[in-house]
Amino acid sequence: GRPGSGKRNMILNIVTKLSPLPDRVLLLHLDSETKEYDILQTLGIPVETFTPEDPFTYEMLDPKERTLVIIDECPSEHLPRQLRKDIERIVNYGSSHRSASVMMSLQNLAGAEPAVRRAFQHFVLSKSPDDGVIRMAAGKVGVPASDLADAMTFCKGRFDSVWVDST
Repeated sequence: GRPGSGKRNMILNIVTKLSPLPDRVLLLHLDSETKEYDILQTLGIPVETFTPEDPFTYEMLDPKERTLVIIDECPSEHLPRQLRKDIERIVNYGSSHRSASVMMSLQNLAGAEPAVRRAFQHFVLSKSPDDGVIRMAAGKVGVPASDLADAMTFCKGRFDSVWVDST
């Protein structure tokens, strides 16, 4: 979704409704001083913030802890190669073998590596004024383009979105 479309707010709303809550959050963000996720700490969830220059690693996942990994607006083309590999390993292996859940927020669905994007089962898509973007997104989440375009007609405001469950 575009800037200001409510991506972060949606993530925060989902996290506050999880039961049980995660034991900790590993946050990848461009700003190491961000306060955008501090509300999670008021719920008793420690948030460890990392940047692409000083990232988390797969080895930081403890299978005895419920870890939520949040990747906030960090398109893969701007990430170091090793971090891209670690993210792919977390999404494709750590989520089932290390008690990790992953949420990724991007303005453009193409900002996720194909092997990472294919592993996700739920997508939240905001309306785009560009029909080409809707066709591209449909192909990437496995929905017929005409169906996604029809669903997008219900998105009237900037905070409206279409949720796709590919399970």
